[in-house]
Amino acid sequence: MAIPNRYLSTNYLLPSFKVYSSSANSALTITTTEDRTTVKINLRMEKGPLQYKNVNYNNNDVISLVLNRFHSFKLSHSSDLSGTTIQATKPVSVLTSSIHNQVTGNDNLNELLEMVLPLNQIDNFYVIPEIVTRPSSTVRVYCPKETTLSLHDGNNRLTRHVDERKFIDFTHRKISYIHDNRDFLVMIIPHELPKGTGTVFMMTIHGVNQYMSNYDFAVPAIDDLKSHITVCVKSSALDGFTLDGQLTTIDGAYNISNGTDHYSTFSLPISPGQHYMNHTGGTRFGLWVYGENTLHDAYGYPAGIAFKTNR
Repeated sequence: MAIPNRYLSTNYLLPSFKVYSSSANSALTITTTEDRTTVKINLRMEKGPLQYKNVNYNNNDVISLVLNRFHSFKLSHSSDLSGTTIQATKPVSVLTSSIHNQVTGNDNLNELLEMVLPLNQIDNFYVIPEIVTRPSSTVRVYCPKETTLSLHDGNNRLTRHVDERKFIDFTHRKISYIHDNRDFLVMIIPHELPKGTGTVFMMTIHGVNQYMSNYDFAVPAIDDLKSHITVCVKSSALDGFTLDGQLTTIDGAYNISNGTDHYSTFSLPISPGQHYMNHTGGTRFGLWVYGENTLHDAYGYPAGIAFKTNR
């Protein structure tokens, strides 16, 4: 995912993931847009301390920096940095990464890499889409403030209390639903497949309130990469999708409901190149693009986000 410069902001909560091996790390990269930008990094880590310039830092310690325009600062650690906050005096971008990672312990390692949504672009209502090529995924929910989440996954309905700057994980399969009164951040990490047929990757899930009614998007063309798109939409609007000007036939969809909210998800294979998808009724829907090949490559990104504000 790449966020347009006009939607960068000054406040972020880092979504990272567990570190699989001693050769891996969790990292954040901050890039500035203006001169004399003061940045404060309030650390949260699974295990400490973190050493920077020969000083040991522990949980809740703050590293302060002053950076000029278009400078990047990268900080890494041998454990999970999830929940670390970044506050700046001027807009910055934040990248999260974690090298040599996996979830289930299969023999495939890949880097988790994603540009981070600012806190003014997160939501309180999410439908988690199907990842058609993966039987299961880990969904990680990061909470900037103390909150109580309502979660509906398959036949499981539960409530989870989450402290400020903490997170919860759950196993997702076809379609899930999360909501609360407070905003939170959601990432999906599809589980790797055996024998090199699909490695782990990290993908942003944006909220229902940031769906769009049409998308221009691109699918990469490298080696034997096989890609898919997945849609989340209100169940009453499953008809009426067009892809590159042609009405789309939906062979099957997975559905979920919670009170008055009824949503569906479906997936389609997609060829390399540029594409356009819309709903003829103007209904807003979520769209994600992802793929993998046998060379241990995998990727995923949201095809578009209706950003809520400028900075």
